[in-house]
Amino acid sequence: MLVFGWYFFGQKKYVTGETAPHFEVQLESGETLNLSKLKGKYFLLDYWGSWCVPCRTDNLKLVKVYDEYHGQQFDNAIDFEIVSIAIEADKSKWKKAIEADQMNWKYHYSDLNMMNSEMAKIYRVQQVPTKYLINEKGIIVGVDQSVEEIAAFLYKRVVKN
Repeated sequence: MLVFGWYFFGQKKYVTGETAPHFEVQLESGETLNLSKLKGKYFLLDYWGSWCVPCRTDNLKLVKVYDEYHGQQFDNAIDFEIVSIAIEADKSKWKKAIEADQMNWKYHYSDLNMMNSEMAKIYRVQQVPTKYLINEKGIIVGVDQSVEEIAAFLYKRVVKN
């Protein structure tokens, strides 16, 4: 795949119903994360940047969604996770934004290559914010939904006791 050519930037994002592409990254914590590790859970791939005002606004809302739905039992999934993929060039700004926005989930990744990031290429990300909501089977169930739409999707699927 060409990285800088029209081919990469001309590709459309993945759409609802498609199988999420496999990935494997080493997180800031040193832990290796891949798609297989997230099977059985709903998870959100959230592409964002510390420099992106709409992303930072979404981060504050996502903290509430994570706090509400992480650890929940769903009709067909055992949990909800967020995987934050930062489109960044400056590690200190990225880390400060995570702390300032209180992004308390454990999956944070950036290779500090902005749009040339391997994760940006795999998921055809051309802008931030970009969000992919993925189900327990690794199928994309939402693309670029608002945080409110993501919360509504999860709410409908929580097992009510």
